[in-house]
Amino acid sequence: MDVFGKRHRVVGGLLSVAPDWYVWFWAYLLTTGSAAAVVYLSHDMWPRAHQAIAYGLILANQISSYVLLLSDPGIYPRRQPPDEPPPSADGTADAEKGEGRSYCRHCRLYRPPRCSHCYVCGVCILEHDHHCVLLGVCVGKRSMRWFVVYLVTTTLQLYAGMFFLILSFRRTPFEEDWKRLPPPDGAHAWTPEAAEAFNNHAAFTILFHLSVMGIIAVLMVPVTVGTVAYVLLPLTNTTWREAKRDGIHLRKPEDFRRHFWISQLFVNIHKMLCAGPSLLSTRGKK
Repeated sequence: MDVFGKRHRVVGGLLSVAPDWYVWFWAYLLTTGSAAAVVYLSHDMWPRAHQAIAYGLILANQISSYVLLLSDPGIYPRRQPPDEPPPSADGTADAEKGEGRSYCRHCRLYRPPRCSHCYVCGVCILEHDHHCVLLGVCVGKRSMRWFVVYLVTTTLQLYAGMFFLILSFRRTPFEEDWKRLPPPDGAHAWTPEAAEAFNNHAAFTILFHLSVMGIIAVLMVPVTVGTVAYVLLPLTNTTWREAKRDGIHLRKPEDFRRHFWISQLFVNIHKMLCAGPSLLSTRGKK
């Protein structure tokens, strides 16, 4: 059995992508296209500091997007030969119960706590959060940090883009404004042809503004909700699978001590950012 399961190898097994990796392109084109449209329409309004921040956000979003697609999400590799199935009826061998391990009948191995099987990728993932069908990526222990960076930078891009588009839209001259502008090419007065060409250009610019603003407005609410959730979940050291099953009990004393004590916050942040090396061989052996 291949340690990559259903995932496709890239660069000889050094990298891998999910079976539905092609879905990633629509999100990439949507975010990159929106950012390019905002830059095209309003870049001349930005001070140098704003330009540096904007291009830094776009760069961070691009890098996190590529790493999220290609990196190991935290695959727990299969053993050769595979583990024998457990003798007990509850799916856990007696010797493994004390360690909290469970047996995966798909991968035929005993997996550590908080490790779950991804049915799309066909492998067990350490601290498996979910398989994102909107991006075509698997989110686990090693890819959570890049998923959070991607969501945060995307959200900041959307809000910054909407802000600058509104400013740019306000300065776009409407039909009744063109007569107050100087005629083109040093002419003394507006000719009917020049006026018609200007009106057509202004109408196209307005329509383009409204189209991009509409796309950003549609994306803002779900992306913002997702970003808030995936800032909170890593801080509490909780995966989405665990949150759906057990919830995030912020008000319970034991959870407060375990999750939200100040020192534990930094421990959880460090745990997410320093997820450790991949357990896979870089050669992707079977």
